[in-house]
Amino acid sequence: MSTALEKISAIGGFGFVNAGTSARTGLFVESIVVMSDAVFSAFAINDVNMMTTKGITGVSIKAGTYLPTDPGVKITAYTLASGSVIEYL
Repeated sequence: MSTALEKISAIGGFGFVNAGTSARTGLFVESIVVMSDAVFSAFAINDVNMMTTKGITGVSIKAGTYLPTDPGVKITAYTLASGSVIEYL
């Protein structure tokens, strides 16, 4: 389990830069940073759809936004409708 400092410093490194609209599944991602304003059409944490729970349905997430997970949980899937992000492991 990573500490808050490890998450902020991205100790696991980045895994993928995504600017496409294909589903990203089977992930084990600790955080996402939005590179250009992004809209998600799907977003799952520990394989549970979090679009409504996190209030991001139809919302444009601004560039520079840091989307971390809680300790012990991971972003397991997402789909971008638009924008670009970097996944951090």
